Amino acid sequence: MNTTADSFGVLKQKVDEIDASLQGLMNEVALEAEDAAERMKLLEEGLINEDAYNNAAMAAHNKEKWEGMDPEEVEAYSDYLQEAALASGMLSDELKDNAEAAEDVALYTQKMNNGIETLADNFEDWSEILKKSNPASEEYAEAIVGMKNAMSDLLGVSEEFISNSFIIENMDDIAKAAEGDADAIDRLAIAAAKDILVNIELEDEGVREELYALHDELAAEIPNIQVGATLDDGDFLRKAAQIVETAGMSVDEANAYFRSLGFEPNFETKEVEVTSKKPIVETYT
Repeated sequence: MNTTADSFGVLKQKVDEIDASLQGLMNEVALEAEDAAERMKLLEEGLINEDAYNNAAMAAHNKEKWEGMDPEEVEAYSDYLQEAALASGMLSDELKDNAEAAEDVALYTQKMNNGIETLADNFEDWSEILKKSNPASEEYAEAIVGMKNAMSDLLGVSEEFISNSFIIENMDDIAKAAEGDADAIDRLAIAAAKDILVNIELEDEGVREELYALHDELAAEIPNIQVGATLDDGDFLRKAAQIVETAGMSVDEANAYFRSLGFEPNFETKEVEVTSKKPIVETYT
């Protein structure tokens, strides 16, 4: 004869199986979303839960990192960075024993150089169109899309988080970036991250100026951080976590924000951990 405990055990097992099946379906739905906006809409409508959203966001982030990249070339450059770490004052000594961080720096650097190369080949034509064409025209739209794609590679952030206004307001520095100007690329990185904050919808608009001030403080510390260094404590990370919390950032938004600044965020730990991957610029002429 079954006891009440036995019946409860059977029922719980069935509930767990249903929960697992439902989670699997939500994961599939989230992975099918075309972009961050669609993933967020699914979450807000209750069609997926936060676990499904976060898993899909990280999967999309990792896929995008490798898009258009040659794994063998990345591995070769990553190995070189590890060998060069101790001899270079620009690279963190940590890279010597941190293959994952070296791979992130290699990926970011090669993508950035792809972006410079694309800008070098196309910026003059694109900028002429954006100056002279009607914003409603097809050629204007194509120039904006081309510019966004190039900036996506240059900054290591999805074009979804690069606004039209960012492109138009930063044409002078984009022109310099097309020539491999490292200072211009640094300014663009900080401006792109700020633009992401500008376009985030805040629950309390009263904290927006506080958010911008935190961004400025964070950006001011970046020049002092070596390439490949992993930050898991300290003032920089506290400010980074405060920005995420104050803005109420989603995983997609946080990925875009920190990658724009030249960092690879790690959300697998309780506290946000970031690795500096600000690359070595190769100049194209």
